[in-house]
Amino acid sequence: MTRSPRGVAEDFFEYEKEAFGEAVLGQKTKQMRTIPLNIRIKPEFHVGNYDDIRKIIDRSPGPFAVMNCVCKQAKDAIGHSCKKTDDRESCILLESGVQFAESLGVGKEISKKEVLNLVKKAKKDGLVLQPENTQQPHFICCCCGCCCGVLTAAKLYDKPSQFLHSNYFAEVDAAKCSLCETCLERCPMDALHQTDNHMEVNNDRCIGCGACIPTCPDHALALVQKENCYVPPTSTMEMYKNIMVERFGWTGTIKIAAKAALGMKV
Repeated sequence: MTRSPRGVAEDFFEYEKEAFGEAVLGQKTKQMRTIPLNIRIKPEFHVGNYDDIRKIIDRSPGPFAVMNCVCKQAKDAIGHSCKKTDDRESCILLESGVQFAESLGVGKEISKKEVLNLVKKAKKDGLVLQPENTQQPHFICCCCGCCCGVLTAAKLYDKPSQFLHSNYFAEVDAAKCSLCETCLERCPMDALHQTDNHMEVNNDRCIGCGACIPTCPDHALALVQKENCYVPPTSTMEMYKNIMVERFGWTGTIKIAAKAALGMKV
């Protein structure tokens, strides 16, 4: 019997509350990471190529494609539509990611210029850029704190920044801040709060996405690079190898790889 989209979505969100966070965020190496929106970063810091969304897109030979966000569609199914955007085509695919999507009959090919326009729109809407956790990602998700399974799971913890790979945190210039509170509605992690005369960032909750910065009328917000920067795995293969070893150990990983090589059920 085929289940309705609403029923499937309700089951997933129940699982999200109970075990999804631990399964996805519990390992040292995550499948996704958070990078800034190409906005103001204190000039004394160098932004690594793997954290620069424009460089990631520019150096990719293509092809490129976009597909619907399943997280936003799932929220639509239960009547809780996204609070940030009406767009549903917000998952960007690059190179072999396009080929994989085409094999499933999803996604549509777009130009590099159209990809950059999607990133520009994500910045306007206050979405979070979450690429595959590699230096040359095959997908980039434009996520929100109300729909994304990874972000909503992380948000349940007291210290989301400990469960997401990110190299930055937001900082407020108290002298410039006028307490307009524009940043409050932009932050996906509820990392900002008001003090006596300015907004303040809770670094335990800030994931360094930069969503709060573009709309600050006082230019009082900027990103600061963390002292110890995270360098993502070079490839998808390396990322999944790290995840396997962390979860099953070297012995377990070798056994699984051997079964797969022999065509046995893993």
